[in-house]
Amino acid sequence: MAAGEAGHHFKMAHNRLMQWRFVNARSDASRRAKGAVAQSVLIGAWAALSKLQTSVAQKQLQLHKEKLGLKINTILSYQVKLLNRWNDSDRQHAAALSTTRDSLQSVVCRLPLIEGAKVEKTVLLLPQNSPRWLSEEKSLLEEGSEVLSLISSFQLQEESLKCHLIQLNSVRSIEHLQARNAITTA
Repeated sequence: MAAGEAGHHFKMAHNRLMQWRFVNARSDASRRAKGAVAQSVLIGAWAALSKLQTSVAQKQLQLHKEKLGLKINTILSYQVKLLNRWNDSDRQHAAALSTTRDSLQSVVCRLPLIEGAKVEKTVLLLPQNSPRWLSEEKSLLEEGSEVLSLISSFQLQEESLKCHLIQLNSVRSIEHLQARNAITTA
């Protein structure tokens, strides 16, 4: 009877061991399922965050571009105003020079010739550009040169930002693929 009782205790202990193994296997499967769900939620959140960061970078780039466009428009509108004023002044200046030349020529033609003086017909030319106009033209050219160098600098910055954005997207894509591969292998 003692052998039967020992066998019964052995069977009971074996049944308890099997029950614990079953409980442990069930809890392990549940833990794995919850971990997989949590990991997929985390990857989804990471992807959404990545899209948001890309969108923010693109919006910042667009905003920077629009600011540069406004600066260029402001500078160019000021330059156009100056050029229009210069054009009007140039016309007035040319008209005044023409009138002065014609007046001087008519006065010279009316002078009496005495003591064997001879008249040589020459065209009276006055300088077309005074030093003041030359300095204004020079300053406008310098401003234009500065604007062009500023535009070139901004274009380089834009290209650099685009390259950084492309690199960031490729790194994120690689990390995303690695994370996805890690999930499938686990």
